[in-house]
Amino acid sequence: MRPSGEIRNAIFGAAIELVPPTVLADPFAPRPTMREIAHRACVGVDAASQTVKNMTRAGQLRQVRTRNVDYCNKPVAEYEPVVDSPVSGANSGEGWVDLGQIMCGWAR
Repeated sequence: MRPSGEIRNAIFGAAIELVPPTVLADPFAPRPTMREIAHRACVGVDAASQTVKNMTRAGQLRQVRTRNVDYCNKPVAEYEPVVDSPVSGANSGEGWVDLGQIMCGWAR
């Protein structure tokens, strides 16, 4: 698989900066819009728009809700990064769970 590009890395880093873990814990805290993420990442709005759509489709960003803003007549989407939880231990993952079930069935 190809490594992620500069724009995607910049947008993901900006999304993590704008939504710290304390804000992720609060479901009612405001989240950044695509334009706010693009501004923090120092990326053009057109490039950020396409990249945010791709990242949402890939599961790196999640659209939380919409809100009204001054610069647009329609409500705009708020996004938050999808941060994987750290894996505790070398054998705790989805593949190992499946392998464990197969081994249990085989041992019977």
